[in-house]
Amino acid sequence: MKQEPEIDAVVLSLGESTLPRAIQSLKEQSYPVARVVQIENVSPFHRAFSCGVPGVSAPFFLQLDADMVLDRNCLSELLRKMQRSVAVVVGLLRDPLLGPIPGVKLFRTQTVRTLPFRDVLSPDTDFLARAENRGWGTVFIRVPETVGEHRPQYESSAYTFHKFRLEGSRYRARGEVSPFRWYVRNLSESLHPSRYWALAGLALGFFEPWEGDKLMPHPHDPAHELVRERLTNRRLTVPPSLFGWGVGSFDQVYRRCLNRPDLAVPLTVAKSEGPFDWLVTLAAARSLSSSVPEPDCQTLKSFLSQGIVETWRQWYWWCK
Repeated sequence: MKQEPEIDAVVLSLGESTLPRAIQSLKEQSYPVARVVQIENVSPFHRAFSCGVPGVSAPFFLQLDADMVLDRNCLSELLRKMQRSVAVVVGLLRDPLLGPIPGVKLFRTQTVRTLPFRDVLSPDTDFLARAENRGWGTVFIRVPETVGEHRPQYESSAYTFHKFRLEGSRYRARGEVSPFRWYVRNLSESLHPSRYWALAGLALGFFEPWEGDKLMPHPHDPAHELVRERLTNRRLTVPPSLFGWGVGSFDQVYRRCLNRPDLAVPLTVAKSEGPFDWLVTLAAARSLSSSVPEPDCQTLKSFLSQGIVETWRQWYWWCK
């Protein structure tokens, strides 16, 4: 009879009150967890992750954050997708702001020890790329399958702003147009009250990217106060006459938002379908943290030129 492999868990926490809930979801797994390694109050992310790996003795381990709650079948589903040539299996979590998102990961211990996480903007993505160069694959469990919930502190505007500012920096560094477009659209269509903070942070991070691993407790951010002031002075309903902006240019939308302090931000692009509606939202969100469109237009042109080959000329023309 084939013996099932052991799985350990590395749990990272920065003092969140939700830690017991996350640990309890591990204990309730249908596939037993052999050992739980807890790393508390260590940041940034790559350092905390690296502190946990030496405590792992199983051939595979799950990395869990304190704001995650796993479904009972999470481990068994992730392990079922693990093949000989796979380094990581990524499961989707149900996020109240974004919907299903890549979240919890099952790692092959041998590969992580060979390729330690580094101090870069996106340590996990960097690891996946280096593993792929060594011949290791990554498996993503697709929608509609989800294996747990993601319950971060979205009630805190400072947390949400910092988190999505980091995400904007990551998307800029990756140069991937389609995933970024999906991210902006998903946020703009969300009904969560923190979506405005998320979009403002995302736009700021994209146009003023950070470097290095910044996944840590959110510091005081002067930009957060600027956005708070501008959001306070703007209504949160969009005049119907502005729903047709999907054919406008990024620069024009940007300037019109700056000249209309009563305009809601970000625009509800669900009312304006088209290939460029997400850029309308990006322009409106960016106007919350900056008043100088010219350099941002150049940045956007450069980013879009790296995107979908068959349509890049159309994207470029639209930003003129």
